[in-house]
Amino acid sequence: MNRAISWYDRHASVETMELKVAGQRGRTIKPSALAFNSKDDLFIGDELHSRILTLDMACGSCDASAFTGNGKGQRDGWKGQARFGDIRAMLFAADDSLYVTDYYTHDYADTIRVIRGNRVQTYVGRLRRAARDGDYKSVGTAEGVRLHEAESLEMLSDGSLLVAVKGQGRVVIVSPDRIVTDFVGDDPGQYYEGIVPLWGPSDAKLHPKLGVVFCESCNILRFCSLEDRQVRLLTGQLSGGHRDGSLREALFRYPTSLTVNQSGHIFVADKDNNAIRVIVPGEGVFTVAGTGVWGKRDGPVNESEFAWPCKILMMSDSSLLVTERGSDVIRCIRFQVR
Repeated sequence: MNRAISWYDRHASVETMELKVAGQRGRTIKPSALAFNSKDDLFIGDELHSRILTLDMACGSCDASAFTGNGKGQRDGWKGQARFGDIRAMLFAADDSLYVTDYYTHDYADTIRVIRGNRVQTYVGRLRRAARDGDYKSVGTAEGVRLHEAESLEMLSDGSLLVAVKGQGRVVIVSPDRIVTDFVGDDPGQYYEGIVPLWGPSDAKLHPKLGVVFCESCNILRFCSLEDRQVRLLTGQLSGGHRDGSLREALFRYPTSLTVNQSGHIFVADKDNNAIRVIVPGEGVFTVAGTGVWGKRDGPVNESEFAWPCKILMMSDSSLLVTERGSDVIRCIRFQVR
């Protein structure tokens, strides 16, 4: 397996962000989502405390402060009193409105919330107990739609949201007027290139040439043209494994998140392989960081270890931020493009 890529600095390194939260004793958080606003401030979804933290990256400090979230539940209103469940994904719009997928397993259906200024409101979905006298729909107006495990958010050019709904095996579009329609994965009998329908899509991101790229729980990545919506295999095999090489030969094991740079390189959090991989369309798949061994070791990328990398996000300087499910920390991969 390749341990570094020739067009990236071989002296790249992995480091753990030592976060400190104002007003909190200890440093225990459970990072579940990451997003940058227009000022390059980092926002962190904290699943343990059902809140969103903010961190000023420009000052070089790791001192985070609470942005919103006042306990587990689902309550709209002033952001200081709003309540969330498990925050799975976050995305800033051009006007710095923050969209959040909110997964709460007990009393409420999954929702997409939006934070504008100092107010939090439900954008898609509604309280489950408020709909006991009627069935949820999979498409239609936002208030009546149920999304089960909405794991990622992406913004289309017209302002619509692209949402990967893992628990329903589909990717949906939420229009600016809050109408939910299926993008792909609606027909459970539809097979794509002889492979099963969308199987647990955990992320869907725009790509400058491929359209939309999905990573799925069945160890493969596929892509879909925005024009004809034909789903095609990009790389990986259903059997899973850890192997670099051509797109046809490469193997993944439970890829959970991806991010795309301006060159079209696709960086993937390969969760069960404890590695960060990169897909170069037309060339192949390479391991960027991680030995494949579960661990928490910082240092050079070819010696670093990860503990179930889950979410991945690219910074403005092309470094990568990675949340870890196994150690509940955020790791940073710093390298320089040659």
